[in-house]
Formats: sequence, C-alpha cells, structure tokens
Amino acid sequence: MRIVRGRWTPVRVFALIVGVALVLPGIGLWWASSVVHHAIARRAAVGNTAIAEALGAEVAREYDDRRNEANNLLVLLANGAHLGMTVADPLRLSSPFCRIDVLDVGGRSLHTLPLASCAAQQVTTAALASAADVVDLPAVVAPGGVGTAGLVVRLNAVERKALARFGPAQWLQVRFPVAALVTLVDVGHSGTYTIVDEQTGLILAATTPAPVGKRIAAPLALAALTGKRPAVLQTSAPQLRESVLSAYQPIARTPFGVFVSLPTAEAFADATRLRHVLFAGFAILLALGLAAAGVVAWLLARRDRALNAMVGELRHLASTDPLTGLPNRAQLMSTLESGLALVHRGSLAGLATVFIDLDGIKSLNDRRGHAIVDRLLVAVAEALTVVLRVGDTVARYGGDEFVLVAPGVTSADEAAQLADRICGVIGDVCITADDGELTRASASIGVSLVTTDDAPVVATDLLGVADSAMYRVKRRGGNGGEVAHPIPRQRRAQVHA
Repeated sequence: MRIVRGRWTPVRVFALIVGVALVLPGIGLWWASSVVHHAIARRAAVGNTAIAEALGAEVAREYDDRRNEANNLLVLLANGAHLGMTVADPLRLSSPFCRIDVLDVGGRSLHTLPLASCAAQQVTTAALASAADVVDLPAVVAPGGVGTAGLVVRLNAVERKALARFGPAQWLQVRFPVAALVTLVDVGHSGTYTIVDEQTGLILAATTPAPVGKRIAAPLALAALTGKRPAVLQTSAPQLRESVLSAYQPIARTPFGVFVSLPTAEAFADATRLRHVLFAGFAILLALGLAAAGVVAWLLARRDRALNAMVGELRHLASTDPLTGLPNRAQLMSTLESGLALVHRGSLAGLATVFIDLDGIKSLNDRRGHAIVDRLLVAVAEALTVVLRVGDTVARYGGDEFVLVAPGVTSADEAAQLADRICGVIGDVCITADDGELTRASASIGVSLVTTDDAPVVATDLLGVADSAMYRVKRRGGNGGEVAHPIPRQRRAQVHA
C-alpha cells in the first residue's frame, strides 16, 4: 500500500484497521447467528411434524373406534336393547358419545337418549338421500365451548323394526366431543396442538380451551387447510398475538387436521441469547468470543440430541399400539405389503394372513368394564408372541382384533395347524379380577393364504378374505379357525384391471 502524505495519516490508518476489525467480525457473527436461527427452525419443524404425525394417528384411531362403537350400539338395538330411561344411566357412564338421536327419513329427531348435553345437528334430507351408510356430520361447538363431531348411520330393516316405537326411524345420529379423541399429550415446554375442521377452519380442540369455537384466521394456516397436505409454516398462532413455528397434518379417515405449534420466542431463545452475546463481544477479546461460541455450540448440540431422541420416540409411538406394545395397523399394512412383494417376485414361497377376533369382548366390557378388557387384551398380546416364528409379525388391528402375518406358509394344512396353535395359546389365557372371578379368552380366527402360484393380490384383499372367514367362524359360535379358499383368479383380475 502506498501511503500518500496528507491522505493516509496514522490516525486514519488506525481508524481503518479498527473499522475492518469490527465490521468483518460483525458480518461473520451476523451470518453465524442467521445460520443458527435457520438450523433451530429446521429442527423445531422436524419435532413439530413428528408430534403432528403421532397425534394425527391417535385421533384417526380413536375416530375409527367411535364408528365401531356406533355399529355396536346398532347391534344392541337389533338384539332387543331399548333406548329408554331403563338403560340411560348405564349408557351415560360407558358411552363415548355425548348425544344419540333417532332420526326419521327427513333427518328430524324422533328420540334423544338423555346423555350429557351436546350440540344438536340437523341433517338435510338431500344429504341423507345422497349419503352412504355412514355420514360424517359437520363439526360444531356446543354451548360452553365443547367442539363436537359425529356421524349418522343408516338403519337396516332389523334396526328400524327395533326402533319402530319411536316412529318411522331411518337413521341413528351420534355426536361426541373431539377433545375425547386425544389423550394427554406432552408437546414440550410451551408447545401446543390445535385440532380444526378442514372445511370451515373451526377450532374443535386445543391444549387449552381458550381458542375452541374460534376459527383459523392466519392466511398461511388457511392455505394449509385448503391444500389438505402436510405443511410446515411460520405464522401467527390461531387467536394468539405471537409468532409460532407450526406443522400441519391432515388426519386420515377424518374431516379434521391438526396444527402443532411452538412459539418462536421459545424456539429461538438460544439463538437470540447467542446474538446478543456475540454482538456485545465486539468490545472484548477474540478469544473470549470464541469461548462463548464454543459454549453455545455445546448447548445447541445437547438440544439437538434431545430433539433427535424425541423424534425417534414419537416415530416409535406412531407405529406402535400404546396398550399392548404390538405394531399398530399402519405398521401391519407396511409389513404385509412387503411380504406380498416378496411372494410376487418369487422370493417367498407363501404368506398366510391370520385375522384374530376375541370372543365375547363386548359382553365382558358391559359386565366388568374397560379395565378387565384392557388386561385381557394385554395378556392375549403377550400370549400371541409365544407362537411367533422368526420372521412372523403380530399386530393389533384395532379394538379386540389382532392380525398375524406368517411368511413361508404354503399349504392349507399348514395354515390350519397355525390357526389351531393360536386358538390353543389364546385359550390358555386366563385373568383374575379383584373379586376373584376368572375370565378365560377365546377367539374366532380366519386365515387367508397366497403363494407364488397365485395371481398378484393386494394386502386389503388378503385381509378381507381372512376377515370373512373369521366372521363365518364367529357365526358358528366362535373359538375356532377356518382357512379361506384362495381368492378366485377372475376376481383378482377384476381387482387389478
């Protein structure tokens, strides 16, 4: 550098060095804090997404259980149960619904079961005329701020006859609180979840009851609802004056979606403290600044490890049944599809799908309550693991149903032996209630079989054949098994056409 007298004086050179020494570290520190900020945002988004997936799977499973409970109620009606005051109190204690209405052909209420108060919902005649056997009701919020959903089930001839004393009954309408679909969920620190109706944006359940009954107003959140696809966004929390990091997840088989949110003030707390410390470090030695950066990096690494551990645990919960510890339905379908792919490629000689439905669970539940049923389900799950061979998978399909996938089974005789062995193992299960009463388990079992000689088939076909075989056993009195005939090639050709 050529210093020209009068232009590059020592004071100006010193000022230039000091300026460079401050500006360059300042730019570097600003860049580093921005990188940390984005890294934390990505990690928080991954955690929110994992929580949303696990929460969505739980709500979908509980929503399916409500559908099954409605069908069980219809079975009771068809077998002579009466919707009157004589059974109102027992139903009030055990029913998952907060309102049950008998409707005529026009959707008008003929009779209401006196359960806990719940918002009424008028169903239009046009909607009923074009509906399937089960209609999802629009979500509403009852007086008192309880978000409710529900469904309408078409009555068959036997059920209409059972309810004829109320008038020309055609439908059974049930409603239930959305908050009842969610068990206690820990979303970490100040994290929150919000369950909304996808059509209207109405908030039906939340970590705190304050936003229930309000509507999603943030534009990015509305765009996620409209798209009905999983999304990660940074926006304002519904009805809250703070910025949040959110993950949106549509909930399969339901009209709901779930937002899992974490306030940015909490998510970026470490980054904000880091930024303040680093900018204050302009006035101190570089070594002290590097030491502070190292401490913060260690804190971030520890937080990263904690987030990764939480994500791993949530992914495990999303694929596992919380009561029995067995794989859940989603994990079962993945395993079954993988096994079928091996059979179709010729890498596996055969595959058996065993559908297991415990006998008398509804009666046991009515007599003894959920606690005994849960103990029996856990005991049966433990017993089923005894018959597992290497490569076998047993999963809880839902309610009192289990499915076992057994690769390598190639003949009906071998499948029948497997069903007999399972019947024997389940028959040995016996639990003792607090009052000393013994409860012994039994099961109806249907087995479907596919081999390399058969035409390609999908997982739902195998489950359907096994399910039908199981119901034939149950109609014969249960406590037995049946191996279903292979799916006819003509039907398979139609399925895959």
